[in-house]
Amino acid sequence: MQRRRFAPDLESVVWWPARAALGDGEALLLLLAGGLILLGAVMVIFSPRFADTVVRVSAKRGAGRCKAPASRRFAQVRGKQALRWKEFVLLRRDPWLVSQTLMQLL
Repeated sequence: MQRRRFAPDLESVVWWPARAALGDGEALLLLLAGGLILLGAVMVIFSPRFADTVVRVSAKRGAGRCKAPASRRFAQVRGKQALRWKEFVLLRRDPWLVSQTLMQLL
């Protein structure tokens, strides 16, 4: 009986994941909404800094690399556009990455 007083009330937020897993639609919707709000906040806070860091790191030239023709250089394109272009080239080259990325989301 002493362990029972340490457990939170049945209507506590602590029990929402268990209630959602057992089929409580309201708890499930509240957890999903909270998760999406948290995801949006993290994306708004960290995405600009992350994109700038990735562009800065990917723009560094390695020793021994051959130069691309002037028409294909990233200097003519904004950093974020260059990053997106590189990501699409990678996905076009290896479509299996799309399925693996989507599996991580699930």
